Amino acid sequence: MPASAANSEGGWLGWLCLSRASFALIFTAYSAAIPLLTPEWGMKASEAGLIQSAWHFGYLLSLFTVGFLADRYGVGVGALFGPLVAWRLRLMPEAARIAGGKR
Repeated sequence: MPASAANSEGGWLGWLCLSRASFALIFTAYSAAIPLLTPEWGMKASEAGLIQSAWHFGYLLSLFTVGFLADRYGVGVGALFGPLVAWRLRLMPEAARIAGGKR
């Protein structure tokens, strides 16, 4: 097998590692920013910890859900609809705020 073919076939692994390392920055960035943000946002330490814990719980739940769906329907369905679902869920708090009359 030519060297260029081996590099193109294994290139996905490098991108996967880079994406996972970049994603891990979310965990560390929030943890590092907590001492700076809690006084500015008027939060107690327990409230800041609750935000971090809720994020981790949601991430854990999404891993099981997406894994199940990928096993059942194939990876392509998750790759296509996963970002759309995540985008929609991100808009839910804003839609609830607008529906409640708080603009």
